[in-house]
Amino acid sequence: MIDILISEISQCSNEEDSLAKALFGVILLLENRSNYKEDQKFHPISELNDFISYIALKNKISSKLIDDSKGFKLCESKEYGEILINKRISKDGLHYLSSSHELFPVFHDEPKERKSYDFEVALSFANEDRDIAEAIANKLSKDYHLSVFYDTYEKYKTWGKDLYTFLFQTYSERSYLCVILFSEQYQKKIWTKLELRAVQLRLLNEKLDYLLPLKLDTTDLPIELNTISYLQFSMKDLNDICQTISDRVWDDKLDYWYTEEDLARYLNMSQMVQIFLDEFYPEFEKEKNRKKLLVKLIITLAFLFEEYVTVEVKGFFEYLIFGFQPVSSKFKDDKFNMISPDCYLRRTLNGKSIFNIQDSYWRPIFNKYKQEADEND
Repeated sequence: MIDILISEISQCSNEEDSLAKALFGVILLLENRSNYKEDQKFHPISELNDFISYIALKNKISSKLIDDSKGFKLCESKEYGEILINKRISKDGLHYLSSSHELFPVFHDEPKERKSYDFEVALSFANEDRDIAEAIANKLSKDYHLSVFYDTYEKYKTWGKDLYTFLFQTYSERSYLCVILFSEQYQKKIWTKLELRAVQLRLLNEKLDYLLPLKLDTTDLPIELNTISYLQFSMKDLNDICQTISDRVWDDKLDYWYTEEDLARYLNMSQMVQIFLDEFYPEFEKEKNRKKLLVKLIITLAFLFEEYVTVEVKGFFEYLIFGFQPVSSKFKDDKFNMISPDCYLRRTLNGKSIFNIQDSYWRPIFNKYKQEADEND
């Protein structure tokens, strides 16, 4: 999609139109959750939505770019057809932009919800391999404090229950991970065949890395599982195997559990974005030149969000800042300032960020906000 945007922007004969397409292209990329780094737990989405609302509805110049009836034509391609940018009002009265194509779902700042499981790990094995299963179950439950479905642990809970239903639900719905101990005996048992069918149903429905196969002998995995990698079990590897299982469980949990440092980082990120926007808004209102305003809006979005997006989207930002002449010519011009002659945004030299900011201008502003926050505490 980024290639389509670049092609559309570069082919515009009218500079103002190309700037408008660049601006709305950036916005639509930022509204797509998949364009943010996978390890980024938090995003300044409320600030982004406020800024988008300002661009689409409050600023007298930029708001006129979107026709209330037709929308703004961003691009057209064989793959996606015509993509229009429209103003929208949500059920709770919030204003935002959306596109005519589902490629760009609106990105609301909703907390992620983790599905709840009764067991973090379920073990499936033949009775002849019980010694190995018990060693794994005991280590996972006692050393790593994981909730493990191991039949001996559940013998009183399953007393009198329909085992067919209970086991099928356990392996298809109630467990986060399943470890199967494949062996010659495993392939022959009626109950393990039931458990395997339940696992296959889960794999089919969710397409997740749910199954962790361990081979106990030279028996081949079922042909329908031949694309899933396995480990050849050895008792000397027990510690490493259980550590890996624990890591898999916690890799998922940590996406939903936040440390004090995570929360502090989020609050700091959100506050920093808001500080910059509070300083930029008055400048946007004073700017009467349409092209200059569009350039400032593009630079602001790239500056505020470059840290949180994927390499591909950051590359698009760099194209706009350094390779797209209507923006790059202004960005290189020492007389073009975002706010005042003392405030500059210039290219950084360390390679990690696109921008540098002028310390002499921003430090007093940061100190003022910090003082106000301390006084409120």
